[in-house]
Amino acid sequence: MSDPDFPEELRSFIQDTIPTVDAAELLLVLALHPERASQVTELIDAMRPTAVSEPVVRRYVTHFQAQGLVEAKDSNTYQYSPGTPDLGAMVRAH
Repeated sequence: MSDPDFPEELRSFIQDTIPTVDAAELLLVLALHPERASQVTELIDAMRPTAVSEPVVRRYVTHFQAQGLVEAKDSNTYQYSPGTPDLGAMVRAH
């Protein structure tokens, strides 16, 4: 069954790229301010009241780096930076 408001391309992107609801929330936090590079502790604070640990945030940002969605500015600072316009469009389709 197909839902025209939820295209197959978006469904595949979510299944292939976003491992958990917390990861989705983190990606949206990053995407809301693409001009800003954020430290891990800032990302944890921005996700409240969701409780995530530093190792979990690091694992997700590393995952998103590998997917071409996030750029590491240094070992503790990350910025939303989709590698292609299509990736950016998929995130904005939330």
